[in-house]
Amino acid sequence: MKNFLHWFTHRFTLQRRYFSQAEEEIRVTNLRLLTYASVLEVIFLVFFICFTPFLFRYWRPTLPYFLFLGFALLTMTAVLILRNSPKITSRLTNLLCSLFYTATLAGCLVIDIFPNTSVHATYFAVIMVTLPAILVLPFWIEFPITLVMEILFTAIDLSCKEPVIAKQDAYQSLVAFLCSLVVMFIVVSLHAREGLLKYHYIRKGTIDPLTHISNRGECEARIRDALRLRQPGDQPCALLMFDIDGFKQINDQHGHQTGDHVLEQVGYILGTGFRGDDIAGRIGGDEFMVLLKAIRDDKSLRELASRIENSISSLTTESAQFRISCSLGIARLKGSASYEDMYHAADTAMYVAKRAGAGKYVIFNVEELPSGELEIVQDDNAVSPADTGCNTDKQ
Repeated sequence: MKNFLHWFTHRFTLQRRYFSQAEEEIRVTNLRLLTYASVLEVIFLVFFICFTPFLFRYWRPTLPYFLFLGFALLTMTAVLILRNSPKITSRLTNLLCSLFYTATLAGCLVIDIFPNTSVHATYFAVIMVTLPAILVLPFWIEFPITLVMEILFTAIDLSCKEPVIAKQDAYQSLVAFLCSLVVMFIVVSLHAREGLLKYHYIRKGTIDPLTHISNRGECEARIRDALRLRQPGDQPCALLMFDIDGFKQINDQHGHQTGDHVLEQVGYILGTGFRGDDIAGRIGGDEFMVLLKAIRDDKSLRELASRIENSISSLTTESAQFRISCSLGIARLKGSASYEDMYHAADTAMYVAKRAGAGKYVIFNVEELPSGELEIVQDDNAVSPADTGCNTDKQ
């Protein structure tokens, strides 16, 4: 019993990890499966209602069948309308799947009980076992829905049908309920095992192993996509680039292990100090890059730059005591620009800051001008371009 509980707990933990790490992939998969399932359900019900009377002369569709078809049509319409919407989140997708799951079981419940109370139930038990194998839903979503529908079916069936038939239906649905629990647990466990393995290999190719944030290839690809998708009227964005001042001396004087420890801590700051939709990555050596997809105003951008400087300057190492600082270049964009223009602006700003001394930052205001020149913004907290010998002409 102890071994079984350990196995069950381990599987349940893997499922939670899977639904947390592969959220976007599951959303896309469920939308595709839900589209197929809802369309096929409507086709099956239309075929059943139209052609069954020709096979069984005594059978005629009753109101519950048309109600079931109506709900199925509504579900299919909602899925077809929402599936390509950029606003459909994982939570909304799970809600649509749950509604489809519940509506299908409720429809089978109704047509199994009310048209003819003297006939054994046919569909409810079969569908209860089949549904868990169709959609990729967490056990903690499927189980409550299935349990509630099983209780409702048994209660209504026992109160409406003849005792002998009702008891047989109840026994059949109970067996189906237990089988559905096994099916949903096995199916989700298989999805979790395959998904986590896939995620592991994807992560190895996209995550920097030392800092645990995006590597250069992944970071650049995501930033390119974000810049390409910018629309007129979007909030300004900013590309931040910085490196650790005197990092070579840190490695030479204190050892590469100390240098790696510094980079790990910087990775932790970038991985936990930004919003979920911002993009942070290590682009090589001691250089890092962050895209802020939306910034409120110049003041918040300067405060963020100061916060990064302060966070890095407060880093410590166990093996040695020395001051850590970074030179930060920021390319601020109000309209649209290519990744290459943004990278060039941030890279240039970073080296302007580095020439001014350790622990400085410079903000360049980038717009797509025909000349391709850059506007340098001067503020009290940033390095003044005049102090670094840079051109201070405004565009």
